[in-house]
Amino acid sequence: MRPNQISLKAILFVALLFNYDPVFSQNWEKLPFKLTLGVRGLYNDTTDGRLYIGGRFREVEGKGANGLIWYDGKNWDTLLTPLIGFDISAITRYKGELYVAGGYGLAKYDGNTWTTLGDWVGKTFNFLEVIDDTLYVAGLFDSIAGIQASGAARYDGTKWEELHHLTQALQIKDYTDLWIYSICKYNSQLFLAGNFDFPNGLEEVMRWDGNKWTDVGGGLKGGGSLNSVIA
Repeated sequence: MRPNQISLKAILFVALLFNYDPVFSQNWEKLPFKLTLGVRGLYNDTTDGRLYIGGRFREVEGKGANGLIWYDGKNWDTLLTPLIGFDISAITRYKGELYVAGGYGLAKYDGNTWTTLGDWVGKTFNFLEVIDDTLYVAGLFDSIAGIQASGAARYDGTKWEELHHLTQALQIKDYTDLWIYSICKYNSQLFLAGNFDFPNGLEEVMRWDGNKWTDVGGGLKGGGSLNSVIA
């Protein structure tokens, strides 16, 4: 075998080992702004072509931010949400309006005006997602828009409702027993993940089978919490 053949094989081996593509490899680039505190949420808005960034920051490059800015690949700006002093951890668009959620706050933006959605003192919202044209919200709370709702609720554009009677089904006495971090739909069933421990294997993850909340493989043992479910 000729030396040049050995060298070519060695190069190919190293390239495969490190998954390196000399033609398509890219470098990380610095963004045109600097955030001084942590980022909690990212949302790619295909409606306006912007990336929305939520977090703990209160200003960006000297401009007030209240935890939310947008970036379109070239330009950026802040959006002064009414959630002053709180983190923005979840962002999504629903029926033409931008929704943001975080520590003790839930609000929406119609392009001109922000509207806070109820009194959220002592409550935390950490999840927003549209599933089957319905907006789902999750976190640590016992009510939403004046109705009883423990940890998870949904909105159809007109009214809010608790997610499949969680409070009654799980006989929740203290809403701090149920902290939902994530919701997803898989095989036509809704799955909830978070920090909770109820009888019948409802530990850190559960699913709605169409009639009742049930365990997923007996639940997750050993304490702790489950931060996300993805289908």
